[in-house]
Parts: sequence; structure tokens; C-alpha cells
Amino acid sequence: MKFFAVLTSLVAVATAQSVTFTTPRSGGTLSRGSPTTITIQRPTTSTTVQSVSIVLSLDACTGSTCPNPSSALGTILFAGPFNPTGSPPSQSFNVTIPATFPSGEAEILATHFSLTGTGPTASTEIDGEIIFVR
Repeated sequence: MKFFAVLTSLVAVATAQSVTFTTPRSGGTLSRGSPTTITIQRPTTSTTVQSVSIVLSLDACTGSTCPNPSSALGTILFAGPFNPTGSPPSQSFNVTIPATFPSGEAEILATHFSLTGTGPTASTEIDGEIIFVR
């Protein structure tokens, strides 16, 4: 019974903090040198979640694979506070893809740091979408 309670608690914590891209969507296209808006959403939850910060980055894919985001984040587009509002909570960021970034397939990443629960517990997660840069 304790195992089930612990498992349920871990699933609730993981789900509570999961961020996702609202824009751009997977397969979308971003232009180098032009301002673009990235919107990150966090689900509404009954668990206490304090979003601390977020890093938005872009990493070029080579061949048929994209780099592992746990080893390097690539080009940093934004690093700072994450204060989502609304329902479901979200925040938009205005960024510019550097003109020198290579054209082609790339992975856009959101690395989110949060405090979860009454303890609280520190948590870091990475969400990514494959996009195209022109």
C-alpha cells in the first residue's frame, strides 16, 4: 500500500510541473534574425508548484538526429524568471533567432526549474520540439 501511495505521489509531482510549448508547435518554422514569440504553458494543478526559472534554447540537428539536451542546451535565447499566469498558466517570451544560426532542422528546448509541494522538492525538466529554421 505504501508503494502505491509513493508511486501516486511521484506521478502527481511529475505531472504538476510539466511544461509544454504552445508556440511554436513541432514542425513549425522560425526565421533567423526576426523576432518571434515562444509561449510556454504549465498545467493547472492542485499541487503547490513554484516556477523559479526557465531557459529557452535552440540546438541544430545534424543528419537525422538532434543532440541530447541533457549534455548541452545549444544557443541560449532566454534565461530568467518564469512567471506563468492565467488558466492554464502560461508565459510568452519574445526572442530573436541569431542570424548566424544554421538553417534546417533544430530542437527548441525549454528547461524549467521549479519547487514542488509543501517540502518543497526541487525539480528540473526539459521539454523540446523539433522545428525548422530558415
